[in-house]
Amino acid sequence: MAPLPPPPTEILIAAKRGDMHAFTHIVSHYEHRIYGFIIRMVNNRDDAAELTQETFLKLYQHIHTYEPGRPFGAWMFTIARHVVYDWFRKSARHRVYLAFDDPDSNEDPPDTHADAFRSPLQLAAQLDIERALAGLRPIYREVLLLHYWQGYTYDEIAGIISVPTNTVKTFVRRAKIAIRNHHVDSP
Repeated sequence: MAPLPPPPTEILIAAKRGDMHAFTHIVSHYEHRIYGFIIRMVNNRDDAAELTQETFLKLYQHIHTYEPGRPFGAWMFTIARHVVYDWFRKSARHRVYLAFDDPDSNEDPPDTHADAFRSPLQLAAQLDIERALAGLRPIYREVLLLHYWQGYTYDEIAGIISVPTNTVKTFVRRAKIAIRNHHVDSP
């Protein structure tokens, strides 16, 4: 999936000046992608919805600092990632535990966006991917989501998470190995 093209420059400039209509346009433009990224990071719909709102609140509070010419989508995902990692720190949720088979769990399974036209094999593969992602270290999950789901290049991801490009490549490689090991270890 390719990164979303940014909203028109005039919308960004208007939002930066405080135009609420322009800001609403930005929210509607990015809301689905930001929510999709966050839900796969935190593995809970309610928390993801709350963190998505918090991301857009932070955007509203700091949009005046946006520098035109900087990739706006990458800037949005940088804000979202900071919100998620702040949430991890505050709630001491450094490890996500899956509760798919736990009847006493109140946790919702990840939103797989399944529909009636998908085959059982496709749905099982999607669930397996979601489980494997949820079992990864947050930084590995993050780079995979940014690269494969959001379409960012390694260089763009390096800018979003403030690490060298080679570190991003290493994280992606390690994440793939961890997923491969998860698949081998799965029943």
